Amino acid sequence: TSTPNTTTTVDCPGCTTGFTMRVASKGNITNPGLWNSSSSVLIGSADDSFAATSSLQTGAKGYGIQATTTAGNGIAINTRFNWAISTNIVGGLTASSTFVTLASSSAGVTNQIITVRYKAAVSTITAAGSYSDNIYYSCTINP
Repeated sequence: TSTPNTTTTVDCPGCTTGFTMRVASKGNITNPGLWNSSSSVLIGSADDSFAATSSLQTGAKGYGIQATTTAGNGIAINTRFNWAISTNIVGGLTASSTFVTLASSSAGVTNQIITVRYKAAVSTITAAGSYSDNIYYSCTINP
């Protein structure tokens, strides 16, 4: 679990058509996930089959994110990532060539916060070492 959580403040009151925020993972360039370059091991996102969601469990590799926002603020979190941080269910990231929507709105928003938490799990046979990922975010005004 990441500490602290990542937060983004969205302030776009004049965006009458709203916004869309997308996210992607560099992983091992081909697939999304946490990459250990010295061992050439990838912890896939959300699991080794690159499922859209996964429930992280002891003994199984997996990695993904959860996202939340303040209720009633006009921002919709993609159901893939909209999990309470108290759970172990995560949404899988996609490779950097195929961004997936994280959050969006259909009207302007003012000073609203999106919170993202990263979670990972390893199995007992996962190679020890340092794992990392580059996460890319893109936020655009809707046409």
